[in-house]
Formats: sequence, C-alpha cells, structure tokens
Amino acid sequence: MPRNTYVQAISTSKVRSYLTCPYMHFLDTQIREANIPMTAFTAKQYWLKDAMRRLFPDEQHVGPDLADIEDLRGEELAEYLNNHSPEAFGNAVENLWRMFVIDGDGRVHGREVAWRYHDQWETIAHQLNTAGVNFYKFLMEEGPPILALNNKDVAFYHDADKFVVRFDAVRKGPVVCKYGGRKMDQRELDTDWLATLQTFALSTLASQSQTYRRHLGVRKREWQEIVPEITYRYYNLARGEIMESTRTIDAIPEMLKTIEEAETGMKTKPVAKPTHKNCSACRYNVLDAAGEVICKKRNPKVPTLMLRNSLTEKSVGVEEESEGEE
Repeated sequence: MPRNTYVQAISTSKVRSYLTCPYMHFLDTQIREANIPMTAFTAKQYWLKDAMRRLFPDEQHVGPDLADIEDLRGEELAEYLNNHSPEAFGNAVENLWRMFVIDGDGRVHGREVAWRYHDQWETIAHQLNTAGVNFYKFLMEEGPPILALNNKDVAFYHDADKFVVRFDAVRKGPVVCKYGGRKMDQRELDTDWLATLQTFALSTLASQSQTYRRHLGVRKREWQEIVPEITYRYYNLARGEIMESTRTIDAIPEMLKTIEEAETGMKTKPVAKPTHKNCSACRYNVLDAAGEVICKKRNPKVPTLMLRNSLTEKSVGVEEESEGEE
C-alpha cells in the first residue's frame, strides 16, 4: 500500500482495553483520563518507567574511549550509569517516591492518585525498591537494551492494515523485552497475542528498515535468508526472574484473528457488557469531581479506589501481584 494513503491505525492499547473489558473501552471514548485520578498501580508503573529512563546518561558514548554504553556489562557499566549499584538505584527510586508522593503533594504526572487501602503508598515504596534492584541486576548481566527503541511507539503495515505498537525495550538477538511484576505461566506467555504482535512488528520493521537492522546487528541478506526466530523475554521485576518465549510466522494468523474480533466488537458493540476481570485496579473504579464512582457497572463487591485523605487506618487490603494491566 502507498505510504501516502491515509489509513486509520489499529491501536494496540485500544484493542487491549477492549479485550480486558469492553465497557472500559467504552468509557475510554467518553472520558478524558487526565481529568480523573490515576490508580495506584498506574502511578507505580509511571514512577518506575521514569526512573528506568533516568538511569542512563544523556550521552550514549561514555568514558575516555567513548565506549558505546550498550556494549558495557557489570561494574564497567555501573560506573557510567547515574546510580552506581543495584542498591543505590533501588533506594533512589524509593526515596523519590517517599519525597514526592508520600511526603509531598501525592500527585504523579500532575494527577491525584486513588488507592485501594490505607498505607498502600508504603507497600509500593518497598515494591519500587525491589523492582529497581532487580532491573539494575538484569542490566549488569545483560547490558543495556537498544536505547533508541526504549519505551517507543512504532507503526508498521501488514497488508492493508497499519498497526501502532509499543516496545518496552529491544535487544540484539533479536529479543523483544517486557518488564512487569505479574507472575505468568509459560502457556500464558506462549499464547499472548500482544507478545506475538510486538515480535511481528520488530520482524517487519527490520525487514524494511536499514536503521532497525543496524540496531539489531543483522544484515539484510541474513534477515531475508534466515527469517529469524524472535525471542520474547519477560522480566519479572518483583521476583527477579526471566521467562522466555519464541514466535515464528505460524503464530501470526491467530494474533490477527484476535485483533480483528476486537476491532469488530468495538465497531458493532460500543457499549458492551463489562467482564469484571479487572475492577479492583480499573482506572474507572475511582470517583469523579462530584464524588460519584465513574464506572456504574463495576463489580459491586469490589471497593472503590479512594483518594488518600478519604482513607483511614481501618481501610486495609492486600496487594495482589496480578492487579492492573501491564
């Protein structure tokens, strides 16, 4: 398809929202998210991703020999990162959270935060420290990912469709990286449609773009003749564990079918029923400016997330590893 022809892009974030809960997707079309509080889970994600980005120096070539930081490992790498040990980085992430969220105005990215229970902010402070330590240890062992592709939205075409997808990170290999804190089993990882789409995106972009092949260290001839098997690597920052899955061209049809069914549902059933899969951490299980719960169809057994000044010490709860979307 000519690239100057306008094509409405398929947003993977919209597809994921619809597949999680069709009614949440409907609310996405009606409500400006920036005008409501964010959930504590989302605040934790933003905080950690910002800290991971700030860990790297502004210049990619470092030291007297102008070494490429992507080639460094271990203590040699730690010397040029903005924190020089796993513990220093974990403490820095936690201490900033305490300074600005617990002891400060409590906002993240300018928005108020809605919490599940009293002192959840303390629980998250410790979780951030653990995640920071584990992320740093992974870096020391494997080296940095390809920094130019970190947390990056990319667009690519397949037949007549245009897709927009985001990479948490990409490594030479090629490897698509995902950071999270949720425990997954191998079957879930092997069949995840978004993981398939991300690996397919990388394969497509590298086959078409010299820039991507250069980042990945692969020549065009090799790419065309070998047809690489893409590795998808999930880094569990809560447990310090790594899981891997692979994708080949055989996984593409099922992934496309999942996306097509979601696209059809979004067009034909815009006000679909809720699934109640994610109510405890849903971004619409919060109060609006009038003090009313935004999602009127949430599971009534699930407590509404509340602002900090509305919680008491009796508002207790248990942090769930699986909460929220990653």
